[in-house]
Amino acid sequence: MTTVAVVNKQLVVRVLGLDVLTSPKREIGVNLDNVDGVASASREQPQLPAIRAGGLSIPGYQSGTFVGNEGPEFWDVQADGARAIVIYIRGDVPYQKLVVDVEDPDDAIRTILGASATPRD
Repeated sequence: MTTVAVVNKQLVVRVLGLDVLTSPKREIGVNLDNVDGVASASREQPQLPAIRAGGLSIPGYQSGTFVGNEGPEFWDVQADGARAIVIYIRGDVPYQKLVVDVEDPDDAIRTILGASATPRD
């Protein structure tokens, strides 16, 4: 599970609980100008990339860096991803996409959109 917050024009994603044991990152910061959109994972239905570049991927749990068609992606998702959101990122940044479980997906999306990010069409 992760938390999502906006601090000083930065989107900050923090990995929580036991997930820190398998995640290569405990915190990811992204300039809000680089956030290209956000959506519920249940709506977007992201596909886990086949190439793992650090982290863990077992049935029902994905955590770490994976390389997709658009570049590196960070995943921290358990079970069916019902509480996951997808954050799209542009520019010269370490990750092009963050797919993370949060306590309340709607609240996390509102937080990001309220800080000037754009919804994903």
